[in-house]
Amino acid sequence: TSVTVNSNVKIGGDGGENGEEESEGGTAFRVSGYGDITGFLLNNGTIEGSTGILIASDTFDGDIINTGIIGGDYYGIAIESLFVGDVEDSSTINNSGTISGNVAVFIGASTDSYFGSKFAGTITNTGSIVGDVTGLEISLISFEGDIINGVGGLISGGVTGAYIETETFEGDIVNNGVIKGFDNDTGLHVVTTGTHTGDIVNNGTLNAPGNALHVEIETMLG
Repeated sequence: TSVTVNSNVKIGGDGGENGEEESEGGTAFRVSGYGDITGFLLNNGTIEGSTGILIASDTFDGDIINTGIIGGDYYGIAIESLFVGDVEDSSTINNSGTISGNVAVFIGASTDSYFGSKFAGTITNTGSIVGDVTGLEISLISFEGDIINGVGGLISGGVTGAYIETETFEGDIVNNGVIKGFDNDTGLHVVTTGTHTGDIVNNGTLNAPGNALHVEIETMLG
């Protein structure tokens, strides 16, 4: 299954006016259910709702590419699936490409299901991921892949820019842009309760009033 939202299209979770598509529960775009889903989502337009995009299934094997605007009152993007693929926000810092929400991007297990225990893929940001509380939040058992904030990329949160918590992490975290938080803790916060295999590299800017970088790793190999 593949979905493309073109630049002249707006999908809204509040619905009803100006060509917006009404969605149950205020989620603008939802992919959910038991089973495996294969495909990709390409957004060149605007997706807005209480949650912009929600993916909750046994397995999602595909790519999410955003060059437009994705916004949510709670989550911009929430992925609660065993995910195999890539999440790419290749937009610019201006509003031609933004992911926003209370938590702009959330990847983890939902509170009422077993979805979301593992992520295998790459997260690349060269645009703007901005959360009222957290820009990027990852809460998983296992993460396999790289997290890359590229040149010109912004990951920002009112409390924490990026919070990454796993039992095992295999891959690199590379910042070539800006990751910042506005509370004491933190710009980039990495928690690995087991083994973390890979490097944490900053070639850009990590910024916070307190700990710009906070690392809590049981065993690190990198």
